[in-house]
Amino acid sequence: MPISLTGCLKQHNITNTLSGNCSESLIVKRITNLESVPKNTKSLMLVLGSSGFAKDRLNILGQQLPRVLKRKDPYTTAFLNNNAKKCFEESIKDIKSINIDNNHLMGPKVSSDLIVDALVSDAAKIQKNVVINELDLTEYTKVYVLGHGSAGVGVIKSGEQYFNVKDIVNLLEKNGILSTIKDIRFVSCQSADKRAPASMSDKDIQEANCDKGLLHRAIFGKGKSLIDLISS
Repeated sequence: MPISLTGCLKQHNITNTLSGNCSESLIVKRITNLESVPKNTKSLMLVLGSSGFAKDRLNILGQQLPRVLKRKDPYTTAFLNNNAKKCFEESIKDIKSINIDNNHLMGPKVSSDLIVDALVSDAAKIQKNVVINELDLTEYTKVYVLGHGSAGVGVIKSGEQYFNVKDIVNLLEKNGILSTIKDIRFVSCQSADKRAPASMSDKDIQEANCDKGLLHRAIFGKGKSLIDLISS
């Protein structure tokens, strides 16, 4: 489930941790998809990995599907270096080559798979892929950090690489994101969860993230989500 880390973020020179404006706590909230962005903002998707995007390409392109459906401009997708950008673009060549006639999409036998194939192909064709240092970050108000996460694990997997909390904070600082963009959101699944929820019901999500009793903490430790670790 995508999560959101919002608030005025600042870099502590010694601890490399994130905190809110002055002594305020950061606001952590869930978002259902990237379409929850206000209309007056300009947002950026950030890919941390540098290689091995064969399993990530659909996850990356899939973030654009709501915008493709609504005929909106796709989010610019930024990579940390040119090799990573080229690696991703190489991985989606076959998707970009898909051509589906509109008449097939309007026919009585059209399938959901065919519609998804067309949308993903369109996303691959129109998505703008850049290297982060090519951008003027002051034009952006939000950045979505893509990747794969897991409940109670302070790590994101992107491509073939794994990034822990210190890695993430350092990369955000090194590339000028931390000092420029004040709203940083993590789209990796379960990064806001201390434990994996039994379902996506409000009750189970609350249960997965509540603080357990002393006996449970003594046996299993105090569970922390990726967001807990980044904002602490």
